[in-house]
Amino acid sequence: MINNHIKLIKVTNATLILSFIIAIYTPLVSSILNVGVESEETFLSSELRLPHKFPKLTLIKSSPVKFIKEIQQYYNDRFAFRRLLIKGYSVPKVLWMGESSSPKVIVGKEGWLFLRTDGSYNEMDYYRSTNPYTPEQLANWQRTLEERNNRLSSQGIRYLLVIAPNKTTIYPEFLPKSINRVRQESRLDQLIAYLRANSNVEILDLRDSLRSAKAKELVYARRDTHWNDLGAFVAYQEIIKRLAIWYPNLEVSSRSDFELKVSYGNADLINMVGLSNIVKDENWELIPRTPRLAHRIDAGIHNPELPKLLQPFATELKKSILPRAVMFHDSFAVRLSPFLSEHFERIAYLWQDFDLEIVNKEHPDLVIQEMVERSLMSPIAR
Repeated sequence: MINNHIKLIKVTNATLILSFIIAIYTPLVSSILNVGVESEETFLSSELRLPHKFPKLTLIKSSPVKFIKEIQQYYNDRFAFRRLLIKGYSVPKVLWMGESSSPKVIVGKEGWLFLRTDGSYNEMDYYRSTNPYTPEQLANWQRTLEERNNRLSSQGIRYLLVIAPNKTTIYPEFLPKSINRVRQESRLDQLIAYLRANSNVEILDLRDSLRSAKAKELVYARRDTHWNDLGAFVAYQEIIKRLAIWYPNLEVSSRSDFELKVSYGNADLINMVGLSNIVKDENWELIPRTPRLAHRIDAGIHNPELPKLLQPFATELKKSILPRAVMFHDSFAVRLSPFLSEHFERIAYLWQDFDLEIVNKEHPDLVIQEMVERSLMSPIAR
């Protein structure tokens, strides 16, 4: 009896040790074999950033501490079954306790999710207005924007800056009560007032139009960072109305030209808290009642620093009376571009900052630069 009991204890201990070893090393071995590892495209859509790259081997000698840190970041982004393990942590954290499982996401009221930071820009710091522009920073924005505007104007090219409002700007009522504003004036308020007083750069403020529209329907996704098709359509109408001052042959589409469709699926903030395929979000789409005429083509421009998902593209229409355009943009243009494309003979879309070389290659009549409001937290690129 005693010997059998001892054997049982040994077998149990051995099983526990073996299970622990398997649990510890399975992700490592699977990562080496590239089993259960996410692609760059999947990673980008779920966390709004690219995974860390393998560090340069030269760092081993020049900066070994930095090399070790970057190796850790590289592995943390790529270990196998990463999403499955995150889900196991996120379900009780988010769904049962009502707390965020990600430092990048805030759980708001009534199931709303908000972006805290995308790694580059902190939306909560922006919303709270903890760090307003200094006079020097405003002057730098004016100087840089005017340089772009003047260079384009000298070639007969128009320039329009479009700011896509943060979700927190349009739906602050769903933020947690603990998040308060330090001052009411935002950086966008400061920039618009400064440019209107000191510059002729055209800047389009979409906030009032979106706030007005939200009284009738949902214009941003509850669990995504971005506007939905309804919000993008409001932005599109305002852009075309502004451009029609320069190009009178542009006629804005009406809502009656589209059919509203709702489906349910994943969203970027759901993915970021590890609840993809567990929690769903409404996806409001505007489906054109007649087929779109603009067709997508290769832009003839390749950016080696971007994954396939973000590579430049263009759309074209066989209407020479329409203007040609280049649009530098971020992720908010994904839903915006199908609406805009119907109004240009050719428009090239580039997920990057302003680039005069590309403009000179495209020979457009117009350059549109769209940027999300939280990007105003960083200095403008020169």
